[in-house]
Amino acid sequence: MEKALKWHVLGGGFLAYMFDAVEISVLAISLPSIRRTVGLSLFEGGMLATAGWIGIGASGLAMGIVADTYGRRRALLMSLAVFGAATFAFAFSGSSFLLMLFLRLLAGLGLGGVWAILAAYVAETWPAEFRGRATLWVLSSYPVGAVLAAAIGGYLLPDWRGVFMWCGAAAIIPMIYIFLFIPESPVWVADRLARNSNVAQHSEESRSAPILEIFRGDLLRQTVFGTVAATFALFAYIGLLTWLPSYLAVERGLSLVKVSHYVIVFNIGVFVSYFLFGLVADAFGERTALVVSLTGASVMLLIYSMITDSSVLLWISPLMGVFIVFSGLLGSYFSQLYPIHIRATGAGFCFNVGRAIASFSPLLTARIATSVSLSFALMVCAAIFLLSAASVLCLPKGVGRSKLPLSKPVKL
Repeated sequence: MEKALKWHVLGGGFLAYMFDAVEISVLAISLPSIRRTVGLSLFEGGMLATAGWIGIGASGLAMGIVADTYGRRRALLMSLAVFGAATFAFAFSGSSFLLMLFLRLLAGLGLGGVWAILAAYVAETWPAEFRGRATLWVLSSYPVGAVLAAAIGGYLLPDWRGVFMWCGAAAIIPMIYIFLFIPESPVWVADRLARNSNVAQHSEESRSAPILEIFRGDLLRQTVFGTVAATFALFAYIGLLTWLPSYLAVERGLSLVKVSHYVIVFNIGVFVSYFLFGLVADAFGERTALVVSLTGASVMLLIYSMITDSSVLLWISPLMGVFIVFSGLLGSYFSQLYPIHIRATGAGFCFNVGRAIASFSPLLTARIATSVSLSFALMVCAAIFLLSAASVLCLPKGVGRSKLPLSKPVKL
């Protein structure tokens, strides 16, 4: 049962995060078409993207607490249902900008919880020596989802309503798999029972709110610098993710079909990076892998933003994608910095507070693009990747490779 469970977590997690990526990527792919059809400015397009990322950041915090309190499985199914329904409804939003903003915010509220829940699920079902690769395998589904969104967009655009309708409806696929094949995490269940049966002995711990525990003792430094590192990394990444298709279409003059091809080859590079950096993380530690990934992303994005030849851009796209792996590395790293009963809360806090702050990236980069250019906005994102790498160096070396037994919480 235990052996089968870890493989079901791997497969079901892959599906869940793949469709999470589809829902996140679908707006960036469709944004040039939406702006033309509805008549949105660059800044209003940035507002749509920001609404979704605000929801993602807020729900990442809330769903981490839900997952630690009520279980990983229930929280994951709830997240999938919310973002699937909201994305489907976006197709029928008409030309109402306010309704579009609301539905993107609602979709974000579902999308944000998936990351922390899956990271905790994998950490609790896979042995320590394979945990880095297992986590990165699950999270490598993100570029697969992005490729799927780009392929659907390439086939259906400029009909962006059809894109949202089909992508939203497809969220039922991972829900069915998880409902049928993935039970609640046995480690979470055992820890929950043990904590409930020892209320008298651990009364102070039982009364304390999980969110407060991540700021106590040695965990405070990890929470602060983890959040700072995630903020910089995600600010730069969200800016890149939001405006890359528009940059290719507006400043490099590519058609929407060709833009989808460039996004696909970019995400092929991202997919390869999960396996490459999974080996690096297991061999040298997550911190080293993170620094290399963020530094490489900075250098490649700077080069990418200065190239004007479309054929060269096509070849550079997958090379840049090879370094866009930090979200998966952060998952493997953060999920092991905290004990079981606050694992999803702690990992979710660092990642999603960072993501909530970074949700304003589309607005700020839209202002920069309006004042200067989209290529200059991407250069700013390249510089911010470097700030994230510097923040990672402030985190403890080798913590993410801890061999602490999963069945015992770390003493605070």
